[in-house]
Amino acid sequence: MKTLHQPCTISRQNGATLAISLIILLVLTIIGVSAMNTTLHEEKMTGNLREQQVAFQCAEAALPKIINSHIGKKKASNFDSVIADPGFYGLLEDKPANYFANSLWEDEAGIITDVVPGVDARFIIEILENAGEDNVQQAENANLNGDGLSGSVYAHRITVRCTGQTGNAVAMIQAYYGAD
Repeated sequence: MKTLHQPCTISRQNGATLAISLIILLVLTIIGVSAMNTTLHEEKMTGNLREQQVAFQCAEAALPKIINSHIGKKKASNFDSVIADPGFYGLLEDKPANYFANSLWEDEAGIITDVVPGVDARFIIEILENAGEDNVQQAENANLNGDGLSGSVYAHRITVRCTGQTGNAVAMIQAYYGAD
């Protein structure tokens, strides 16, 4: 019997597998770098949100401390001078021109330390007007302490400013308070 042998042909490889593998690796690298950038941006956003929350919670926590420690101890008639007592503005004094100016908060504001660990609150208390004898009951109703008021009742505007722990976020709140 005769066997037919076909001659063995040697085929040349074109390297298509190598080219496809490199393209797939390039696509996977681009996807990986994009995922890292997205993660870094989300981490920065989360950090900024935390900073803003720390600043806001500091301002909220400082407000009752300021009312209890400063307004109750300092009668309206004793609000003499900003220079003598930073953070206090009397009836006839120049009012702060711009609450958003950094120089106001660095130079003329009062300070309460460690409201939130590592964060100081700065405040400005202004006396707005004398509410008079007729409005004593209304001021008593608005009084946060619930203490009875007598005589002249003054409306106080309290502005509190706090920064986050890194100083990148700022929160500012204002409240009004009636006291004699």
